[in-house]
Amino acid sequence: MGLDIYLYKYENYPDTKKREDIYEKESSLYWEKAGKKYDEMTEEEKDEINEMDKKLAEKLNLDKYGEDETLKKQIEIDYEKYPDHYFKIGYFRSSYNESGIDRKLRNLDLPVLDEIFRYEGEEDYCFQPIWESCLERLKDVHDKLQKIISEGENYGVAPEGYNEFQGSPNDHPIKTPEDALKVFLEEKRQHYGDKGKNDIDMPSYSSSRGEFYFGKPLEIVGVISGVKKRFFVEEHLPCQYLIYKDDSLDWYLQAVEIMIATVEYVLAQADSEKYYLHWSG
Repeated sequence: MGLDIYLYKYENYPDTKKREDIYEKESSLYWEKAGKKYDEMTEEEKDEINEMDKKLAEKLNLDKYGEDETLKKQIEIDYEKYPDHYFKIGYFRSSYNESGIDRKLRNLDLPVLDEIFRYEGEEDYCFQPIWESCLERLKDVHDKLQKIISEGENYGVAPEGYNEFQGSPNDHPIKTPEDALKVFLEEKRQHYGDKGKNDIDMPSYSSSRGEFYFGKPLEIVGVISGVKKRFFVEEHLPCQYLIYKDDSLDWYLQAVEIMIATVEYVLAQADSEKYYLHWSG
């Protein structure tokens, strides 16, 4: 799960958006009128509605998914300097976990993607950024992130607190250091076997049992007690903030460089007014 951002070129944005909106609205009505959940429908019922969707799409000159393939084009190009990078000219992503670029930037007190690309009051999922302003902000983020790395202040923060979804603390199964170590060893044996690493590659991950860093253990340099906001109420719970050396910041610096290249790509086009960002959940 995460935030995906795509770059699109529209030959006629108002026309494309109008037809795609009509498809989405009418297709949704087809399924609502069925009066059943999707899993409760027979294959014949699904096929009937899919056929209605297909005819609707053809009527609106859209593809079978309700997208305008004629007047809308997704831009996604490998960045020549880092062709294997996950970010592309025209595509960015931020996972919702601690590794997401938004989380990294926020922890370093730098603007996140929303603050970089959106202007005040902009809430649409598809919009035209003020590209020149985005470029200025991105270059500032790049310079500050580069300075953090060069000055040896490349630290990450991992907040570790009570998992509210575990129920009452009184019922929690981990009550002693022995309990915690037992869980850790069970996880290690499950993924690496009793005698060391096996063929299953499972480096670092999160689960309901905790956070595990088998692939590349965190180099903890500080543990700071604090509080962390609860999920659903305006209250805080105690937690520990683990400060660790973060050698991954070069990857995020490259990601910012690719975003700069994306904006420069748009600004270099004679018809730059036709380019939009798609913001997905």
